[in-house]
Amino acid sequence: MNFADITQIGIIALTGTGIWMIGRPERWSRWGYVLGLAGQPVWLYMSLHANLWGVTIVTLLCSYGWAQGVWFKVVKAPKDPDVLAAAPVDELINS
Repeated sequence: MNFADITQIGIIALTGTGIWMIGRPERWSRWGYVLGLAGQPVWLYMSLHANLWGVTIVTLLCSYGWAQGVWFKVVKAPKDPDVLAAAPVDELINS
């Protein structure tokens, strides 16, 4: 297994799992933003190594978006549950 294979696995494992997690209704779904942000260095390395400048720019924009998610959903939300906190599953079922 070469380094290119490892980067592809990193993209799938981190970004793919992060996207799946934020689509979930459970409270733990907010940790998907952390996984998505953790995958951004892999995207950045891959895009710079392959000289894909468009992908590099999109990666930087996505990094900003993932970082906003980490800030609002992970850092800020536990202190103020009314600020962008995920709804409990019971509320989703009963609504």
